[in-house]
Amino acid sequence: MKKTVFLAFIFIFVLSFVAILEAINMDANQALSPKQQSIITIAAFTANGDQQKLKTALNEGLNAGLTINEIKEILVQMYAYAGFPRSLNGINTFMGALNERQAKGIKDEMGKEASPVPADINKDEYGAKVRARLAGQEVIPPPSGYQLFAPVIDTFLKQHLFADIFARDILDYQNRELATISALASMTGTGGQLEFHLGATMNTGLTETQMKQFISVLEYKVGKKEAERVSEILRTALSTRHAEQPATPSVSVSVPETYLRGPAHAEEMGGRYVRLAEIEIDPSQLEGYKAAVKEELETSVRVEAGVLALYAVSEKDNPAHIIVFEIYTDANAYKAHLETPHFKKYKATTQEMVKSLKLVETVPIMLSAKVK
Repeated sequence: MKKTVFLAFIFIFVLSFVAILEAINMDANQALSPKQQSIITIAAFTANGDQQKLKTALNEGLNAGLTINEIKEILVQMYAYAGFPRSLNGINTFMGALNERQAKGIKDEMGKEASPVPADINKDEYGAKVRARLAGQEVIPPPSGYQLFAPVIDTFLKQHLFADIFARDILDYQNRELATISALASMTGTGGQLEFHLGATMNTGLTETQMKQFISVLEYKVGKKEAERVSEILRTALSTRHAEQPATPSVSVSVPETYLRGPAHAEEMGGRYVRLAEIEIDPSQLEGYKAAVKEELETSVRVEAGVLALYAVSEKDNPAHIIVFEIYTDANAYKAHLETPHFKKYKATTQEMVKSLKLVETVPIMLSAKVK
């Protein structure tokens, strides 16, 4: 009975706290999706030529829900920024990764093909409009600088990059720009182009919070040097936009049922994937376990957009009894979480510390929290 009351208390506390997070806009709408996080790493490692890390990123991208055609589109687009050799190397690495997954019986979704582009499209005009739109301009500006000095490169940019490539609807503009800044961030000597495309990415709708998360993913998965360089350029870009954070109102919030029902209802309840786990730890290794789980949970929440909430608490009268509550955006986010380096490190570190693991099925009714 005591144990049941304890679990109920923890469950109510955690879900109420999630409601508060929802009320102050710290929900999935303010985070990069697992797919978008994978776009970052796939583009970055294609551009810098690290094929081993690219292979890992490709597998994580498929596990996160990217289709085969979406990943192919990212790799093809990369030739416009990193050149044909890096693009072709990435495509060959992807072919090898798919062969390995197929040999293991993994069936990945092919995804849609690009819609036909009208034969009579004026590519020069189309591309100029796309570039202006990305720059946040309503009117196409007159040519200047390199456009006047070498008009042919401007023609290639408009007709090929911003027309032939951007007209392909496998990826939208936002995800194409996310791939672009990821590639530029992974190369040197691209500061000017990176500043333009950071602004373009925000013009497609990514928020300041999401851009900062982009830097966090870049730092954790690609490199600290790359993240620091982008952070400096982003500060300049943001200062020109005069971004203002809206005040947080006082509201009464009810936790959506999507948070409260188990994975069997994931599809009909918007995809939320909820888990509650009870873990018994070897008391002699408790401090080591607490350090490991703290590192894993902190990292997961910081770098994984698909992780909405992770909480670990211990029972007061039995500290070796740990309760972990997890909320993911969907089942794919949970699968992607299992493949992350930090989770694998946690599992390897705590393997001999955990005496037992039990998943608890829950059927909550309704919980609410008031934010003052």
